[in-house]
Amino acid sequence: TARVFTRSHLEEGFHRSIALERFVRLLTTNIMIALGKKIVALQTMRAEDRYDELIKTYPDIFRRAKLGHIAGYLGVKQQSLSRIRTAKKEGH
Repeated sequence: TARVFTRSHLEEGFHRSIALERFVRLLTTNIMIALGKKIVALQTMRAEDRYDELIKTYPDIFRRAKLGHIAGYLGVKQQSLSRIRTAKKEGH
């Protein structure tokens, strides 16, 4: 069952629990850092290098996610991802 928390629910929770406020602040900070890194990577790295970094970080990603999702994450079309994978397998 999905739950929806409004901003007022969160604010109430923050007032009741310093631990909750700290947890959400740290979670938000980590998400913002990861998003910033992804934006920089999309703007500055070649698709092949983003692919290499993804494989290094998540070696079993192709067993856990669909190709279309991986391509979207890397900022490439699925055909481009297939080309990159083929080139890597052939040692290029």
